Amino acid sequence: MALPQLEVKGNGAVKDLHGLRTSEAHGGAGPVLPWMRIPLTTESGKGVPIQKVLGLDVHLASELQNALGFQELFPVQAAVWQHSAGGLSSAHDLCVAAPTGSGKTLAYALPLVNALTEQLPGRAGLLRFLVVLPTRDLAAQVLMIGPLTLPLQSAPSAT
Repeated sequence: MALPQLEVKGNGAVKDLHGLRTSEAHGGAGPVLPWMRIPLTTESGKGVPIQKVLGLDVHLASELQNALGFQELFPVQAAVWQHSAGGLSSAHDLCVAAPTGSGKTLAYALPLVNALTEQLPGRAGLLRFLVVLPTRDLAAQVLMIGPLTLPLQSAPSAT
């Protein structure tokens, strides 16, 4: 049986889109996680030029522009970058809901790759992140960001 799709309302109430249940039927319980109670939103058309992305590794910025042809981050990418402090904030879960083609894959990957450029002493060889993908198509899409890892391959080892 498939899980019911839930819709988060602005006031934090949860409604089952299939009509099977509502939050009122379960004692008015709403979402537990903060990002579900108060989601962050961004407007379309509010991209950020690569040169103005604070905390972005200079070599990574160069690869974004030269190898991938990016001149600015899409709105979803800029929002995730800001929320994750460019991959340098403490680890936490992140769920992004945006249309196909809006840049979610790079939104997730860019802070991770940027964090890997910050080789912290004593952390070499430790698992830094794990990427789990549900489909081959998405895995192929993630492989296309390979040029972003070039700064990591040419960086001196921290060991």
